[in-house]
Amino acid sequence: MKEAFRYAYVNDSGLLTADYQGVYTIALAFNLFSEDQKKKAIERLVELIEKNDYKIDTGFLSVPYIMDVLCENGQEDLSYKLLFQTACPSWLYEVENGATTIWESWEAIKPDGTVGSFSFNHYAFGCVGDWLVRHIGGLTPMEAGYRKFRIEPHYGGQLKHAETYYDSVYGKINVKWEVQDENQMYLHVRVPTNTCAVISLTNVSPDCIQELYDYVNEMGHLNGKYKEDEKKFGFTAGSGQFDIKWKLHDPCQTTLKEQIN
Repeated sequence: MKEAFRYAYVNDSGLLTADYQGVYTIALAFNLFSEDQKKKAIERLVELIEKNDYKIDTGFLSVPYIMDVLCENGQEDLSYKLLFQTACPSWLYEVENGATTIWESWEAIKPDGTVGSFSFNHYAFGCVGDWLVRHIGGLTPMEAGYRKFRIEPHYGGQLKHAETYYDSVYGKINVKWEVQDENQMYLHVRVPTNTCAVISLTNVSPDCIQELYDYVNEMGHLNGKYKEDEKKFGFTAGSGQFDIKWKLHDPCQTTLKEQIN
């Protein structure tokens, strides 16, 4: 099927015959390109977003995937530019124009104030909330009912802190993080009884690895592992509350102005 897709829709230059953000997003999300084509496709998607002044231009079928596609292909900074964009079309454009629910159309209310005949309570573009919870909030279920879940929060853009919680059938799951002094991350996690969490700390400086191993061992979790190539430190924890601090490999110094400009 992938070969048939490439034959029908990828031209001789390695790009898609339909040159839109959404088309590249879906093809990348479903891994339809060869390795060589994939690199060109990512570059073209980035180029299309930049040419559109860092504004999203995807429809109902592709918008659920664009943020993950960018993050998984080395373009996390670009995902935050889309997230914090306030010009139309964007999520925050709606907020700044009085939206309390998600609109059916990116410009249901046009910049000149014209109100269109669209639904003003239409979930489709609200799927970004799933990415916010998983990527920024850092909470992803691994088993039904959150009996097992992953904790892996990411920071970026202007964000220096975030908090996510979920009232599962086992009790409240809580994830709270904060960047302190630009080069240190603080993470609080609450794991309810009869559940377990796979905790992954990101952007970890090699300088604090031994300290993290000591912390995990003191808590009775002898499964700590550092992935040097990804700068991640992970371990699996049972029920309890955990307060963890670590030094960031890349200090958090990005501002909103830098992100949008």
